Amino acid sequence: MVLLILIFFLSIYMAKAQIGVTSCVDYMECATLPNSVCDTIVTQTCVCVTSQGFKSNANNDGCDYDCGALSRPNNGVVTYTSTKQDSIATYSCHVGFQIDGVKARTCSAVTPKGWSDAAPSCIAGKLGDMCNVVTDLCDNILNGECSSLNTCICLVGYKTVSLFACQEINECAPNPCINGGTCNDLVNEFTCTCATGFKGITCQTNPDDCNPKPCQNGGECTDDLATYTCACTAGYEGTNYIDECASAPCVNGASCSDGINSYTCNCVPGYTGLNCQIDIDDCVSQPCLNEGTCLEGLAKFTCVCVQGYSGSLCQDGEGFGYKAVQTSTIITAISSLVTVMLLTIGGIALACTRKRRKVVQSHKEQVIMMSSARNSSVYILATSLHMLLLWKPDTGNASWTFFPVWHSVRMVLRI
Repeated sequence: MVLLILIFFLSIYMAKAQIGVTSCVDYMECATLPNSVCDTIVTQTCVCVTSQGFKSNANNDGCDYDCGALSRPNNGVVTYTSTKQDSIATYSCHVGFQIDGVKARTCSAVTPKGWSDAAPSCIAGKLGDMCNVVTDLCDNILNGECSSLNTCICLVGYKTVSLFACQEINECAPNPCINGGTCNDLVNEFTCTCATGFKGITCQTNPDDCNPKPCQNGGECTDDLATYTCACTAGYEGTNYIDECASAPCVNGASCSDGINSYTCNCVPGYTGLNCQIDIDDCVSQPCLNEGTCLEGLAKFTCVCVQGYSGSLCQDGEGFGYKAVQTSTIITAISSLVTVMLLTIGGIALACTRKRRKVVQSHKEQVIMMSSARNSSVYILATSLHMLLLWKPDTGNASWTFFPVWHSVRMVLRI
C-alpha cells in the first residue's frame, strides 16, 4: 500500500516537472525531462543545452534537438512544419526542373545529429531524361517535348543541337526539287514550286497535257511543254469553237445566233439582209390611194394625202383631184356644145343658100324651113346639155343633180 502511494506522488511530481522550472541539485533530478541537464551553477533548474542544439519542446516537458532552418534550392522549394527532431522536410522543383538528390530529409537527435542526407538541387530537364513522373520536365527544352515513350525528345522536324535545345531541320538542304523547281522549307516537310511544264512532289513529272482530251469539237491535240495545241476542224479555232457572233456582224439592233462556221441575224421589224443591213422599203407596193404620197419609215410608211382626202391610205373624202376631173369634163362638154352649134349654124347657112336658089319657093316655105332649122338646132343643143348634166363620174360618190334644170329648159323650149 505504501509503495502505491509513493508511485502516485512520484507521477504527480514528474508530470509537473518543466524545463527551467524544476529545481535540481544534480543531474539525476532532471532525468524525467528528456535531454535536459541541471544548471547547478546559475539557475539550479533543469535546462536544455542550446550549445548542443537542444531547445525546449512545445510542452516544455523536455528538450528536442533543433536541426535548424533549411535553404530552398535554386529553381525549387523546400517544405516542412518544424525544424526540431523527427520533422521531415520535402523538396520540389519548378516547371522544367527535376530533383537531383533526395526528395525528403529527416531531423535527427542522435548521432549524426541534424538533417539527414545532403540537400538536393533542382536541375533543368534535358534530352533523354525520363518524363513519366515529372511530366513538365521537357518544357524548358527549346523545341522539345515528352514523347510517348516518356523521354524528352526534339519535336518532329527538329534535331538536337545540345542537351537543352533542338533546331528545325532544313528539308530543302540539299534541294529535293528537280527540273528547275524551287524548294520551300516547312516544319518537317517541304514543297516544290515547279518550273513551267512540270509537277509532282519534287517536280519529277512532265504531264501529258493532251490527257484528258482538251480539244473540243473533234480537234486533234498535240502535247508540248506545259501546253498543247489543237488542230481544229472547219469552223473552230483554239481549244474552243469560233464564235462567229464575236465580231457583232448583225446591225440595226439585230441579235446574232452563232452556228458552226456560220451565224444568223434575227432582224428587228423593218430590216432584212444577211446582217439586217437593208431597210425594207414599205412604199414599194404604192399603198397610198388617190394620188397620195408615200413616205418611207422604219417598218412603216406614211401617206401624205392631196387636198380633199384623208385616212392612213388617203382613202376617205372627195378631194381636189375629183374636182379637177369634174372641171375637165365640163370643159370637154362645152367644147362639144360649141362644135355642135358651129355645125348647126353652118348647116343653116348652107340651107339658106339652097333656098335662095329656089326663086319659085314661097316665103312661107322659107319661114317654115327656118323655123324647123331653128328648132332642130335648139334640140341638138338641148340634147348635148342633157347628156352633160346627167353625166355621173365613176370616181367617188359624187353625182350631178342638174336634171330639174334640163327639165325647165325643155319646158321653156317646149320640146
